[in-house]
Amino acid sequence: MACLVALLGSTSVSAQPQIELVTFGPGETVPESFGHSALRVTEGDDDRLYNLGHAEARGVAFFFRVAAGEAVFTGVEGEASGELARYRAVDRSIRRQVLMLDEERARWLAEELRTEVGGRRFSYRYDYLRDNCTTEVRDLLDTAADGALRREVERRDASGVHAPTYRELIMAGFSGHFPTLLGSDLLTGPVQDVPLSGWDVLYLPEPLHDAVAAVPGLARPSLLAYERRGPPVHSAHTHAGRLAVFLVSFVVAIFLLAAAWKPQLRPVAGAGLLAVAPPIAMTGLGAWFLMATSTLPDLTWNENALVMWPTDLVLVVPALHWLRCREAPRLFALRAYLVVRLIVIAGLVIAKFGGWAIQDNAVFIVSTALVLGAVVVAYRKPSGRHASVKP
Repeated sequence: MACLVALLGSTSVSAQPQIELVTFGPGETVPESFGHSALRVTEGDDDRLYNLGHAEARGVAFFFRVAAGEAVFTGVEGEASGELARYRAVDRSIRRQVLMLDEERARWLAEELRTEVGGRRFSYRYDYLRDNCTTEVRDLLDTAADGALRREVERRDASGVHAPTYRELIMAGFSGHFPTLLGSDLLTGPVQDVPLSGWDVLYLPEPLHDAVAAVPGLARPSLLAYERRGPPVHSAHTHAGRLAVFLVSFVVAIFLLAAAWKPQLRPVAGAGLLAVAPPIAMTGLGAWFLMATSTLPDLTWNENALVMWPTDLVLVVPALHWLRCREAPRLFALRAYLVVRLIVIAGLVIAKFGGWAIQDNAVFIVSTALVLGAVVVAYRKPSGRHASVKP
């Protein structure tokens, strides 16, 4: 009897670990916008969830480290039932896929997670598009599956599946967060407008879930462990930021043009210019700052840096004069500056037609050109009865 108990105990201990890909849906906050991937390992009574994208720091300083490409992320492990309960508590959907790995590969993956993540030896320099919690899971799964995941993705690429861009995917993910959506669109460069391979798309949890399901024999059918009960996190209005920028710029340009012939409209035109000039300048400053400090490919070059300049803050000068219903001082340097700005924008447009500039920023080019062009027209010296409206 004692031998039988010992034999059963030995069998239990040596049982093949069960590995699961756990996919969490998006949450309410910006960092949760794209969802999350984790790996679950069950061996007898030991049930662990491994999170491969953890950062202790938060706040503004941490954001700048992420933007500079200098943030270091680690992996953490936790008791699976408690971790899953935490995601349910914040109403994030949970889907589980049990991987059908042979015993040798399942043991390798379980041991890799135990020693690297459990032993706190796992860390990497975070790139929110190319090296994140999901890409780390993707790479481990592909290694454990002897490359089957990548082969299936490449087979689908060869069949002509639509190739999205990073920008399209990011705009969809941030659609529920207007300021972040607009900021990301303005401050990221043309690298985000290059069509992606199917492998690159797997930086997102949802496509990774679907790709694993598509590999024959890699995983059992997905199990929906928890379904979100609240309203959808994402909005269908992925271009809301661009539309807002264009409409505001168009209205301001109309009032600036009207003020050239009707000086009584100068205060409205001045207020409009005062509202848009600082954001244009701050966008330019942000683009140039990120280009100078970041190592991330998306931020090291940005065509919007040619569209919006930090020096555009000088437009506040005529704005304040018009706001007081006075003619703006006719400074030669300012007029020359505006002409140079429009020439640079025209050069960028020509580059786009020639295929040398590929960034998807036509709305921002048109919007900025509208404002600058309208300022040039409004800057003309009124004549006759329009010359003096108010001392």
